[in-house]
Amino acid sequence: PKAIFFDVIFSEESSAEEDLVLGHEIEKAGNVVLPFYFPASSRKNVSFQAEGLPIPKLRDKARMLAYVNAFPDRDGHVREIPLSMVHKGQRYVNASLAMAAIAQDFKEEDFKKYDKIQNVFINFTGPYQVFTVIPFEYLIAIHSEPWAQGILKSLKDKIIMVGHTATGTAMDLKPAPFSPQYPGVGLQASTVHTLLSNKFIHRLPWWALFLLYIFYIYGLLVMCTRTSPFRGLLYMLASLTILFEICILSFQHIQVWVLFFGFII
Repeated sequence: PKAIFFDVIFSEESSAEEDLVLGHEIEKAGNVVLPFYFPASSRKNVSFQAEGLPIPKLRDKARMLAYVNAFPDRDGHVREIPLSMVHKGQRYVNASLAMAAIAQDFKEEDFKKYDKIQNVFINFTGPYQVFTVIPFEYLIAIHSEPWAQGILKSLKDKIIMVGHTATGTAMDLKPAPFSPQYPGVGLQASTVHTLLSNKFIHRLPWWALFLLYIFYIYGLLVMCTRTSPFRGLLYMLASLTILFEICILSFQHIQVWVLFFGFII
């Protein structure tokens, strides 16, 4: 695999033998990302006191340690991820950026371009099931079932993320555009896809959006004042329909987010 990420907090010791075996395998792989988190409800009040750090036997063997914080919008939905945060000269990276960095062999200058980015919108490809999901029991069956042998071949040169997805077991289900219960590992997968595909979503600058609203209102006033009220209403509905389609096409093809509701208000 190009990179392996465990969306599991290893902050407590298991048996000494099991911890040593896992640590050995993590070191042997050489491309494992282990998580921790910052106690914070938003990016503005991050304490930068890392919690949930892996035990030393695992921490020292990992390629990178990365935070898994994802801050929701005002409506509670997660749409963006802080890829990198710098505090007192220390850079902290999100798990999704860590995976992309390992997969693409980032240099120091590659990380720097993310330091000044506040948040990156997740370009969701759909529900988390659009990614290949392999139940853990299938991996266990590799050792005894012939039909499961092909799973190992399918993992070659892939980015592997290990985490909970079942509704009854996941502890970090979060509301997202495609689901009210989107697994945290799915958010990481969608963010990694955004980074690797380089399909970043951009908001239209406020000044450009303001000018667009002004031109639309002026054009609508010109059309409506030169015709009957009924025909003016038809013009308005037709123009809103066209604008709605333009907003959808701009989002789908050039990843530009135009706030359509501003035209209605």
